[in-house]
Amino acid sequence: SLVLSICVPTYNRARYLDCLLHDLAESIEELGFSYEVLIGDNASADGTADVIGRYQGQLNIRYFRRPVNVGVYENRSKLFAAARGKYLVYLADDDLLIPAALGRYIAHLEANPDIGAIFAPWLIRDRVAGKDLGLFYDLGQETRIELMDHQALFNLLVYRHIFPEIYVARSSLVRELEIPANPYAFVFFVQIAAMVDRSAVVFSPEPFYRQV
Repeated sequence: SLVLSICVPTYNRARYLDCLLHDLAESIEELGFSYEVLIGDNASADGTADVIGRYQGQLNIRYFRRPVNVGVYENRSKLFAAARGKYLVYLADDDLLIPAALGRYIAHLEANPDIGAIFAPWLIRDRVAGKDLGLFYDLGQETRIELMDHQALFNLLVYRHIFPEIYVARSSLVRELEIPANPYAFVFFVQIAAMVDRSAVVFSPEPFYRQV
C-alpha cells in the first residue's frame, strides 16, 4: 500500500514549482518508501500545468486543477482529503524536502503506532547562494508529548519558541481534525492541540524540510 502523500498547493508560481519538482525528481529515491505527489492548482493562469506535465514521467504525480481559486487553506485541505498514503506531509510550492530525513521519520512512525505525528524544525535556505542559513528554531533534543498532556505541550511550545507548522502525520489523524479556515498563524497551534487530544506526538530536532 502507498506510504506517503506529499501535498503541494500552488497558485501562479510555475517557476517555483518547477524548482521544487526538479529537486524532488533528483532526490525522492532517498525517501525509501512509496509515495505520491498531490498538486492542488488553484486555477493558475500561468504555465503551472505545463510544468507539471514535464515531471509526470519522473514523479508519481496526481494533479488537481481547481476550476476556481478556493483559497490556500481549502486547497490544502482538499489535498489532505484526497491523499491515499498512510502518512502525509504538506510542502509549500517554493520549498524543498530532505527525503532521507523524512524517510527516517516515517520508519519511526511505523515502529511506534501510538505516535500520531512528528514535528520538526526547518532549515532556512538561501537559494541564490545555494546554502542553508540555519534552523528556524532549535529544539535541542527529541521530546515526546503524551496523549492529552496539554500542559507539557504548552510549556514546550512557549519556552522553546516552537512554531508547529512542519510535520509528518498519520493521514487518519489529520482527517479527524476539523479546524475552521483561519487567515492567522495560530491555526497551527490549534491543530497541534487537537492532535494531542487524540494521540501522542513527538518533536524532533532533525529537519526534513527547507524553507526557501
